[in-house]
Amino acid sequence: MLDITIKNTLALSRTTKRLIAITVDFIFLNIALIVATQLHVTDTRPIFDHKEALAGIIILNLLLFSYLGVYNTVLRFISPNALIAIAKGITLTSLVMLLFYTLGWQQFSLAVTISFWCFSLIFIGSIRLFICRLI
Repeated sequence: MLDITIKNTLALSRTTKRLIAITVDFIFLNIALIVATQLHVTDTRPIFDHKEALAGIIILNLLLFSYLGVYNTVLRFISPNALIAIAKGITLTSLVMLLFYTLGWQQFSLAVTISFWCFSLIFIGSIRLFICRLI
């Protein structure tokens, strides 16, 4: 069953596989940001009060991934350079979050930013390595 799914996925066009990668990154970045926020906030309401901030952070991260060439990498032959590009994109996004925090925009604290950085590295990096080993 898994073999058939992998073969069908490998038969897809490059554009379709890129869209799947973007969708998976979008989902895991959202999960990382929500988990990081919920670790430091006891009420679930505040996270939904800042939908624009959440969307902005996720879109910024996806754009940085695209700019750094993360989606040009063939997952079957992933190299350390691709993982470094992922780390750069997540780090730049976290630095932007930190910059906004220091400028007085209190949506994401320092603890949330660091947690987001850690969770994003773990989620996005591990899914890439898992797919590489699966193929």
